[in-house]
Amino acid sequence: MDKVQIYSVTKVADAKSKYRIKWKVNARHHTRAFPTKARAENYKKALDKANDAGIKFSPDSGEPEDWGRGRKTFAKLVQEYSEANWSNWGQRHKKDIQSNLGLAMYQFLTSSGQSRYSRKQTKDFVKKYLIQKEIPTNLTNQEKDDLERFMKSTYPVGDLTPSL
Repeated sequence: MDKVQIYSVTKVADAKSKYRIKWKVNARHHTRAFPTKARAENYKKALDKANDAGIKFSPDSGEPEDWGRGRKTFAKLVQEYSEANWSNWGQRHKKDIQSNLGLAMYQFLTSSGQSRYSRKQTKDFVKKYLIQKEIPTNLTNQEKDDLERFMKSTYPVGDLTPSL
């Protein structure tokens, strides 16, 4: 079981978000700031409740794993970002972002993802499916399965660390 210590809400002078909660998960420190004391206290209560219930905490995010925060994979984040911004991008920018994120995406694949997809396959996959106005709807069952598997093969955003 995780060793979780949750500290009191403290007020921080000269900060935009004046109320801070600190906690540790297995000796790893976490901090989150809030603009109001009520929001900070509510967050602390939620952490306390999850800890009392014996819910496993993520050492990376510091939050209970079942909260789902940070469970969105990097591939899903890229796909949503692309959909939201596609119409604002010029043609050259679209090609550049497809190429560059296609290359970078390989670094965000889990080890099982890297063993399944080569760099070229990753780049081609990102260009064809992720960095578009929307995911194509006329996919074959095999393509749908491949897309679902790929989306799960990148790290959750909340698990990304500077060491990556």
